[in-house]
Order: sequence, then structure tokens, then C-alpha cells
Amino acid sequence: MNKQSYMYAGIIVTIIGIWFLVIFTPYVENKKSLNAKITADHIKLSDFEQTIHILPKYLTELKSLKEQRSSLNSKLYTKEEVINLFERLKKTANSQHLEVTEITPPIAELLHLNSMIPDSTNPQFLNIGVRVSGSYIEFAKFIKIIEKESFFRGVNACRILGSKDYNKELDLYIGFKALLGHTGDQS
Repeated sequence: MNKQSYMYAGIIVTIIGIWFLVIFTPYVENKKSLNAKITADHIKLSDFEQTIHILPKYLTELKSLKEQRSSLNSKLYTKEEVINLFERLKKTANSQHLEVTEITPPIAELLHLNSMIPDSTNPQFLNIGVRVSGSYIEFAKFIKIIEKESFFRGVNACRILGSKDYNKELDLYIGFKALLGHTGDQS
């Protein structure tokens, strides 16, 4: 081959090398970068589609929870409902032939409840003491009934004063914790 052919061949190889370095290599890198972005965008799109499918269920659940919260807020005690609870305890005791001589919530607790702004995130409790007179059996029936009430949260104290004879009148006391806002069916 002649010198001119080598020179053309060299120029062609140089042009191909320059084309490879300047045009083809960046094109391949750009294509890899675009493929990675496309893959990431497909993942984001798939996530978005899942979110769109879940959104109606989420909205209905949110609405249900708001209604439940509203219902629970409406069950929070007002001052009148505390008095209604005391009346309910008195009525229950009377139905068991017990005479209520005293119902005493601690004054400090009542003042604290009065100063609080009720909300559904913090349940309100009140310690209540009920003093009655009657027999052992009637007192046991009374305790059995209030233990089943939705407001009842456990006995704090129980005292029985009087004779060992179960037929005689006794001075009976039960102290318990009540969860305010859960009175159950009021009759």
C-alpha cells in the first residue's frame, strides 16, 4: 500500500476514535443513566398506583375513626353525668334492698375534674365510695351488679361493720374506681 492509503486509514481510525470517545461513549453512558431513571420512575409509579388503590380504603377508615372519636367524645362525662352516676348507684342499691347512707367522691378529684378540659385521648377516672346499710347477701348482690357495669374499674376498699349475724343490719362500704364516660345503658 502506498503512503496515501496509510494516511487515509490513519485519518479514518482517528475519526472513528474521536467519534467513539466524543459521541458513542457519552451516548452509552447517557443511555445507562436514562435506563436507571426509567427503572426508578417505574418503581415510583408502581408505589403511586398502590397508594391510589389504598386511598379509598384509607378515606373510609379515616371517616369511620372520626365518627368513632366523635361518639367517644360525646360519652365523656359532664358534671350532670357524675350526678346521674351517683343516682344510678343509689337506684341499684335500693333495688337490692340496701339503704344508701353516703356516696362520696374525694373533693380534690371533683375539683380536678372540674378544672380539666375533657378530651378523648385521656380517660377520666373518679374514685367513688358508697356506704350502705343492709345484709351481707344484699351487699354481695349489689357488688356483683356494679362489677358488671362498664364504668367499674376495680375495688379500692371494702369495709363491713357490725354483727357477724348475717340477718342483722350492717354498715357496709365499698370504694371503687369508675371510668367516666362509660355508663352503659341508662335506664
